[in-house]
Amino acid sequence: MFFKSIQNIILKADSFYDSSFEGIRDIPLNSRFSIIVARRVYRQIGKKICNQKDINHYRQAGKIYVSNFGKIIQTLFSLKDLIILFFVKEKKYEKELEYNLINEDISLNERI
Repeated sequence: MFFKSIQNIILKADSFYDSSFEGIRDIPLNSRFSIIVARRVYRQIGKKICNQKDINHYRQAGKIYVSNFGKIIQTLFSLKDLIILFFVKEKKYEKELEYNLINEDISLNERI
C-alpha cells in the first residue's frame, strides 16, 4: 500500500513535468537549460522508482539514480527541448485542482 502511494505521487509529479514545459520559457535564458536538464533527470529517477515491483524491491534497490550515460542522453534530449521552446505556441493547462492540492498539502503560503 505504501509503495502504491509513492507511485501515485510520482505519477502526479509526471503530469506537472508535462505542464511545466511551457513555463520554462519565462525563466532567464542563462538558467533555462540547466532547469530543463534537471527536469528530465529527476523525471527519469521517478520512472525508475515506479519500475520497481514492490516495496521490498524498492528498498533493496538502494540509491536510485540516473547513470552518467543516462544523464548524457537526457542532456541531448534537453538540447532538443530548448530549441522546441523557441517554437512552441503558448498553451493553457487546466491544473488548478492539482495546484490547490499541493498548496493544501505543503501549505505554500505558510512562512517558515
